[in-house]
Amino acid sequence: MLDLETSPFMDFWIRTTSQEPLAFLFQVGGNGSTEWKALNLIGKQTGFEQIDALPQKKINDGEWHRVTWDLKRLCREQLGEGNVRTKNLVLGSWDKPSQPIKVELRNFAHGKRNTLD
Repeated sequence: MLDLETSPFMDFWIRTTSQEPLAFLFQVGGNGSTEWKALNLIGKQTGFEQIDALPQKKINDGEWHRVTWDLKRLCREQLGEGNVRTKNLVLGSWDKPSQPIKVELRNFAHGKRNTLD
């Protein structure tokens, strides 16, 4: 479990050519409740509430792109003050893809800003 009060950021580099929907799903909660939320990278996952998505700029051009999310700010703004913990971060597509998805990540930092590059 990651406490967003002390470790609010998710920061990484991503490279993909996939056209399929792709997202990080994570559990967020506090005060005894837990829910799955989506951080959409490409397209939109159905069946999960979106807490944020990348801008219209496409990341599926085969080039490296840096992504930084302030999960503490997002959770506070969209879910309320009691949601200060995350767990079970999963990357994938939950709508059956028609093509295999290939994604590369590097310098992945969950908790603090990336200092690897």
